Amino acid sequence: MKKRADGLYQISVTVKENGKPKRKVFYGKTQQEARRKMLAWQEKQAAGREFREVAEAWQEKH
Repeated sequence: MKKRADGLYQISVTVKENGKPKRKVFYGKTQQEARRKMLAWQEKQAAGREFREVAEAWQEKH
């Protein structure tokens, strides 16, 4: 975790998307806020896409 010059805290995480590494950065006014945002994002990624999103994408394609 790093404190930026503007006072925000920054956490960066490297993940693979389509086989390529990609950096995802989270910002917060406090360390806890930045960490909370990162954990919320990780939980959403672990859960996967919702059925509604998949159905809408399928309907647009077909």
